Amino acid sequence: MKVEPPDGDGYRATPLWPLVARGKRSVVLDLAEPAGRAALRGLVAVADVVVVNEPAERLARRGLDPASLLAANPDLVVAHVSGYGADGPYATRPGNGTIGEAFVGLTHMTGAADGPPVLPSVPLGDAVMAFAGAFGVLAACLDVRSGGVGAG
Repeated sequence: MKVEPPDGDGYRATPLWPLVARGKRSVVLDLAEPAGRAALRGLVAVADVVVVNEPAERLARRGLDPASLLAANPDLVVAHVSGYGADGPYATRPGNGTIGEAFVGLTHMTGAADGPPVLPSVPLGDAVMAFAGAFGVLAACLDVRSGGVGAG
């Protein structure tokens, strides 16, 4: 299930939408409103995994932080993806793969040595995070099934 804001996912207008939405059902929830948050908690109560990519302070303000989600479903696996990590000077900033690629210097190493920074031909920031995140979620699912806790 993919939760989208009232104005929809920006990818819907791109050729990437079929890839992003493949195999997913979408639900529109306004998480800025109490009714939207309540509906999400209802979904969380019966979910196995939740992947979140909002800044931690926004999640906490809305009562959707990992601890609150686990209170609704103790067997839930929560994967919190962040552009700059959970702490540090940029932790509250939103980010994405392209910004991450530039931030770590990958765009500087791609392309001609005497040319401007260039994005790699494959979205490595997003792809590497997706593989690492999926691996972590699968390991956490196994841990939960073995009696562990799924937040991470």
